[in-house]
Amino acid sequence: MKNDYDIFSNNPNSELAARFRSLFFKTAALFVVFTGFLYLIYNNRINENAAYAQLQHANEIILGSEETISFVKDYETASRGYVISGNNIFIDSLGLSRNRIARAVNYLRFVVSSVHFQPGQIDSLQHYISKRMEFSDTTISLRKNGNARAASNLVASGLGKRYMDTVRSVISNIKTSAVLLRNARLEQQKKASYLFIASVVGSLLAFFLFLIILFRQSWNNLKHYYEHQRQTNKALSQLAAGLLKAQQIGSIGSWERIIDTGVEQWSAELYRILGIETSTIGVYQPDFEKMIHPDDNIAVSQILKNAIADKKSFYCQCKILLLSGEKKHIKLNGEIYPVEGYGLAVGGTIQDVTQEYIAQSEKEELAQLLARTNAIANIGWWLADINFHFIKWSDVTKKLLEMPGEYEPEFDSFLNYIADFENRKVFFEAYQNALNNNQPFDLIVPFTTAKKTLISVRIIGEPTVNENGQSTKIFGFFQLLTS
Repeated sequence: MKNDYDIFSNNPNSELAARFRSLFFKTAALFVVFTGFLYLIYNNRINENAAYAQLQHANEIILGSEETISFVKDYETASRGYVISGNNIFIDSLGLSRNRIARAVNYLRFVVSSVHFQPGQIDSLQHYISKRMEFSDTTISLRKNGNARAASNLVASGLGKRYMDTVRSVISNIKTSAVLLRNARLEQQKKASYLFIASVVGSLLAFFLFLIILFRQSWNNLKHYYEHQRQTNKALSQLAAGLLKAQQIGSIGSWERIIDTGVEQWSAELYRILGIETSTIGVYQPDFEKMIHPDDNIAVSQILKNAIADKKSFYCQCKILLLSGEKKHIKLNGEIYPVEGYGLAVGGTIQDVTQEYIAQSEKEELAQLLARTNAIANIGWWLADINFHFIKWSDVTKKLLEMPGEYEPEFDSFLNYIADFENRKVFFEAYQNALNNNQPFDLIVPFTTAKKTLISVRIIGEPTVNENGQSTKIFGFFQLLTS
């Protein structure tokens, strides 16, 4: 004889079995539909991500093109400036511009490598950029040799302009191709987004139908009720034990005071923090405010009064004086809240931060001592950040160079304080070597301060290298040797 509660029973008289069979097959069908929609969502998301990646790739090509033409213009401007003025400061920026152009072209070549028709354009671009730079180098060489008129005539010939126009034309073609690619990817991404939304809506509908069917089985939850209650009580016990352990580890105790009655309760950890035996719980009448150090008593009492009056949370740091005479530093957090049957209460946490306070005080004292030592020894530090293009000096460094405290240094203006061109060149080459080859340097360089005082300074630089082996920062020291 078959069991009437067998969900696969063929007994026509079993209404319950029929109901279960129907529920089973409907659930299975909806599950298949829901799974199909999930697959569509997943597939459309992949397509959308792919379109987004290609869109980003097109934007990188456009940005790389704009950066390249900008650096070429910088090189062109610097060379013209030297030909016109003969000022060597323009020569200093040519090497930096040349490196930037090389990096920009290499980056552009990298980002267009996946576009089959553009590597040839990059070769053409590099060729004409080289031609333009060779033209500029020729004019600079003529100017250096005293042939200023010949250099000017060569500039006026228009050959450099033709090279530059060709560079702009190639850049324009690369950008145009990238814009077309970007527009195509935008359209592709839009379609993928529409399909994704449609798939989400369909999956949600299937999911809601699935929930409706499952809701019909909610009566099964009743038999798990008592088991759930037992597990809940067990979890609460474990949570209470965990909270106690956490308080012990973090040296955090809790407290609560009923405002109307003044009755106060402490956690076991707070007894320990305040140096009172936990065996006195129920005997010792807690009163936290009596243990606040006399230096802080008035201020903390006022904070509590204001919090109670305004019904707002509060926070402060203060000292407490234990019954043993020991002094501790604590953080006090609290808030005002209602307690059923007792009215309002004030309560919160107290954390023992004595060791942190001592460590912080020692750290600040050490920092002050180090700053005084550097000032006495005439040693200041400096930092050059390659990624964010800024230089920072310590106050001692500014003092050595007789700069005002609010002065913000820049690399180009900094070079002007080196006393002569030869030493500027030596420092610039050492700086570039540290930047490109990760090599530290130690130089003695004459400086002219902001107040025109000639001094001799030892400059030490040490590059900081990232995981790719590239210098990102250069940190070093200034030391006054003689004045």
